[in-house]
Amino acid sequence: MEFEPATVVRGGTAALICSRDMQGAPLYSVKWYRGNHEFYRFTPMEETATRMNRSNGSQVLLRKMDLGLAGNFSCEVTADMPPFATQIATKFIDIIGELLRANCTSPPARPAANLTIFVNEEPVRATETSLHPSDSGLFTTKVNVELKVTPHLFPSGRMRVACYATMYNVFNKSAKLDFLTPETDPRPERNKFTFILFIYLGTVIFILSIK
Repeated sequence: MEFEPATVVRGGTAALICSRDMQGAPLYSVKWYRGNHEFYRFTPMEETATRMNRSNGSQVLLRKMDLGLAGNFSCEVTADMPPFATQIATKFIDIIGELLRANCTSPPARPAANLTIFVNEEPVRATETSLHPSDSGLFTTKVNVELKVTPHLFPSGRMRVACYATMYNVFNKSAKLDFLTPETDPRPERNKFTFILFIYLGTVIFILSIK
């Protein structure tokens, strides 16, 4: 199966092309799946076959690709003669445009904790840093970052996001989370980065939202 282009920009159009070798057997059907859900079927012998504009037995055209469509797409080809052989091909479609939002918050402390968010062991410039004093004289620190997710952030099939909290040389805590590419985390119907995760480690609260 081929996919053109290899990576789709959010809102763009892509063509899924299903190449097949029927070895002289007539075609019974071609079914297209996103994960385990069938979304298009081409059956030459049936007039009631599901039709999509500019889609046929060889290709499916996908328009207005959104982030939630990222995942595994498959085509299933079945021959119309014994032994009714079936061929299946699967490919992961990646959609560029995801945004990483990370928030790191320290509970009230004195002195205030110093918070830094890292991606792949590299510090990320904060988009917002705030310090909130309490009536008891303690301080809550909050750091927010936003970062566009691109393929280069997965050099070995993994992106690590971490928050480090320090107070001089007497306190050091961290919270870490690894994100995997489809090759290292091959769940068949995975929507990449469509969740919020809360990590509690020591006195650090680390919130990630990638969508």
